[in-house]
Amino acid sequence: MRPSRTLILAIVAGLTASLTCAPPRANAGGISVDGGLTPAQGRVILRTRVAYLQRAESWASKPSMEMFMVPFVAAWGVLPELTLMARTSVMHMRTSMIDDGMMGDGMVDSGDSSKTGMGDLLVQAKYKLYRHNSRNWVLGVAPTFGIESPTGTNGFSSDSFDTRAGIHVTQRWHRLSGDLTASYAWNGMAGVDSDEADPGDELQVNLAISHTFAVPGAPKLALTPVLEFSAGWEGVENGKDFDGLEAYLYLSPGLLFVTRWVILEALVQLPVWQENPASALERNIGLLTGLRFLL
Repeated sequence: MRPSRTLILAIVAGLTASLTCAPPRANAGGISVDGGLTPAQGRVILRTRVAYLQRAESWASKPSMEMFMVPFVAAWGVLPELTLMARTSVMHMRTSMIDDGMMGDGMVDSGDSSKTGMGDLLVQAKYKLYRHNSRNWVLGVAPTFGIESPTGTNGFSSDSFDTRAGIHVTQRWHRLSGDLTASYAWNGMAGVDSDEADPGDELQVNLAISHTFAVPGAPKLALTPVLEFSAGWEGVENGKDFDGLEAYLYLSPGLLFVTRWVILEALVQLPVWQENPASALERNIGLLTGLRFLL
């Protein structure tokens, strides 16, 4: 087992133990994650977003990478305790590179490149393990398990079957609400050739806290400010060598505009801390906006 997988498994084991033993706390539905999508039995939630992420030493520096992602998500309430979700995405990536050269600053522009394609298909199940409902307080715990298949186009696919296991804890107290979502991705579970680089695994943790405010004179409308804390650990491969763990923490304010059938959402992702191997560029501010439809 590679060092990255050993460390990440230890982290996710400790996190799972803390979730099952920790006292209840107020959490809220997240914008950047899909674990909180829980339609009623026989209902469907459709979700789409436009997300922008840039990686570079600064906004104007090179080398840089810009990614535009448009995920499409469908969640179906199969049973009161069971939700099935499918997700794929359209992606556009633009890169700008530099090489050693004879320009005044010692660098020469080697040109920009861009490509567009489809991402892999994730199919995931969520089972309601525990649910407590009272007039002012709700607590729910639901494990998740999914398989991501290499259906994407070249350059946007992992080219392997990957598993994703996690847990989702949701809590509501009066108008204060939230979700705590932890997800571990075992990348390269199957389909990786022996002569190819073994992709690094990932652990992602998202805590979102929000408060819902009624709109005066509009009983079917609501405004919900959201504050997300997103942390991640990803194993980074450079060729066939393990290059270390990439770790990051985002602080992300957002806003939901809630109607009976449609939710508009927007989020700004601010990287407050990160630790990157030599082969990885720094993360800059991310932007996200999207829609949810209840059918």
